[in-house]
Amino acid sequence: MTTSPALLAHLAGDVLTLATLVTVTRRDGAVFGFTDHDRDLTFSGRTYLAGTYTASAISSTADMAVDNLEVASYLSGAVVTESDLLAGLWNYASVMIEQVNYADLSMGSRILRRGTLGEISIGKLAFNTELRGLTQALQQTVGELTSIRCRADLGDARCGVNLAPLTVTGTVQTVDANNCTITDSTRTEPGAAGPVTVTAISTAQYAVVGAPAHGLTAGQTLMISGVVGMVATERVNGQLTYGATSINGRFATVRSITNANTLVLNLDTRNYSPYASGGKLTQPGAVGTFDGGKIVFTSGANAGRGMEIKAYAPGLLVLASAMPYPLAVGDAYSLTPGCGKRAIEDCYTRYNNVINFRGEPYGPGLDEMLKAGGQ
Repeated sequence: MTTSPALLAHLAGDVLTLATLVTVTRRDGAVFGFTDHDRDLTFSGRTYLAGTYTASAISSTADMAVDNLEVASYLSGAVVTESDLLAGLWNYASVMIEQVNYADLSMGSRILRRGTLGEISIGKLAFNTELRGLTQALQQTVGELTSIRCRADLGDARCGVNLAPLTVTGTVQTVDANNCTITDSTRTEPGAAGPVTVTAISTAQYAVVGAPAHGLTAGQTLMISGVVGMVATERVNGQLTYGATSINGRFATVRSITNANTLVLNLDTRNYSPYASGGKLTQPGAVGTFDGGKIVFTSGANAGRGMEIKAYAPGLLVLASAMPYPLAVGDAYSLTPGCGKRAIEDCYTRYNNVINFRGEPYGPGLDEMLKAGGQ
């Protein structure tokens, strides 16, 4: 859009009657108008609300660096609400900044800047954000760097795990003075398990395992290690013989709990040679159900706010950081599990989702990549 001759003449004059108009178009299609003028302005059929923001000077360079503008605005129940900000409705909204002559809006406008909203930080009564220029798109990563751990987030489109059946709800029963540790006796999901000492393993598919004071629960997936004996049978030239595949390193699910000292593991259809001695059962990574997960409070002073779970044990949740407002007994919450982003322990064993693993755990290490050819 070109600037009209009338507005250019006004800009060249000695007395200026200028106002800035900001048009924000959210990704859901909703459009909002704001102005730094002292009264609402109607321009091109849209009303721009007065006194709703303050802005810094526009940072602009002649090279390909990103042009930025910092904006602060108050939370308004009619336009910008905290719940909308937390829900991400304003993230990456497109922005156009124009300059007009408020004394004669028929002169049209001069476009000052286009861009998108960047990172948003929320305070008690206001929020701050930055306007990122169009060159921001050129700063984005086109490809991905390789990584040992998964680059997807649990439950996102690339991961594909459905979090709905994994999400649980509860209420705060007690909270510590630091506003970080809460208890809820209804949380009985498994915590981190192992290592548990093994004293006996039967050779059946559903193996009876002696494990004194194991503290395990049905459904947990465990890794077997340190067992002497118990080599898997294999067929060699049509003959059934004991091969070199040991039970050690296998993952097995707890089928049932017989008592405090005995449990049943679901191995597989292969037979094993008799158990001799030793052995440990370890939950991979020793991760509890909600370690690294997320808690979102649905009532109380922190309603709508979430926090990562630093540590979990049955009946106990330790938050990564204190909530901004005091927690209270009776505050309701929803809780989703975490993910260590590991190929075997998380994607394969815990979530049965290894097909969507977004990492390269078996790539060569840095020492191998730095070797000269032939060495």
